Amino acid sequence: MEFTEKELTVYYKGKPQYKLNPGFIKQQEIKDIETIKELLLTHEDRCRIFEAMENTDDSVKLHVLAQEREHIEYRLQKVWGFPEDSNWHRWWEVPKCTCPKLDNYDNYPTKYRIINENCPVHGSLPKDSSIFRDILNFIKDIFSLKF
Repeated sequence: MEFTEKELTVYYKGKPQYKLNPGFIKQQEIKDIETIKELLLTHEDRCRIFEAMENTDDSVKLHVLAQEREHIEYRLQKVWGFPEDSNWHRWWEVPKCTCPKLDNYDNYPTKYRIINENCPVHGSLPKDSSIFRDILNFIKDIFSLKF
């Protein structure tokens, strides 16, 4: 089945963001509109995560959002019919990440990651006992949004 450009376009807040790869659709033999819709909705969730990351400087929230983004990447791999493999996630391509882009791109797709210890997204979290309460409250806030 051939899909129209509009059917393959990811929209977020009413604006087109990007288009699903027609080559992957053909390669993975995706023929039903329900799978396309699931891919589009998952990409919309990814846009929500990116927007939330752009709108906070709180390191705890950024860490949690990065983990949610990781779950979305796994979900995308599953829906596309690819093996779930974190080596294929471009984890350093998120807002506020200060990990070395070129070094990580050179290591892509392997298990080797170069993390900037001071990165607000991937570096160490502060050693604060109230951090777990903050994380729980933040997760509750995230899931009150449509994911």
